[in-house]
Amino acid sequence: MKLKVRLQFSESIWTASVWIITFLFAYSWFFNVHDLRRTFRSQVSALGFSGAVGERAINHSLKGVEGIYDRYDYYEERRQAHQKVADVIEPLVWRDLK
Repeated sequence: MKLKVRLQFSESIWTASVWIITFLFAYSWFFNVHDLRRTFRSQVSALGFSGAVGERAINHSLKGVEGIYDRYDYYEERRQAHQKVADVIEPLVWRDLK
């Protein structure tokens, strides 16, 4: 089964996110929700997407001159980044749920 990622949370992504949060909270005293954003952002970079795509994917605005002049929304690139990260995470989630 392949997850279809939208920029809004789909039901399967939401379920996986809740499971990951529950698992991490249960096994770590030091976990917070920001860790999911950091992990996602790191995965986007590891998968070869640009910094601008990574920052826009987690809803950060670009800083400085780049933020002033670069008004492109990176919609298609963000969608691809979300899908590729979901493709990496999905086997891990389903493996542990079996």
